[in-house]
Amino acid sequence: QPQPRVIIITAKGTEDTGRIAKEKGAWAYVEKPYIIDKIKEILREVFNGGFGPNLNFSPV
Repeated sequence: QPQPRVIIITAKGTEDTGRIAKEKGAWAYVEKPYIIDKIKEILREVFNGGFGPNLNFSPV
């Protein structure tokens, strides 16, 4: 069974926050203000990588 994918989302990260998150096992790290676009990219990667149905996000 695949391990859960951990995604860290922050508004106040430092230069090292992303690196540390990855070292601790986070699969992805997202900083504001690009959260929506980055989350869409991450979800496409997860679901189109064999973990579920293909996703196609339409503009809102």
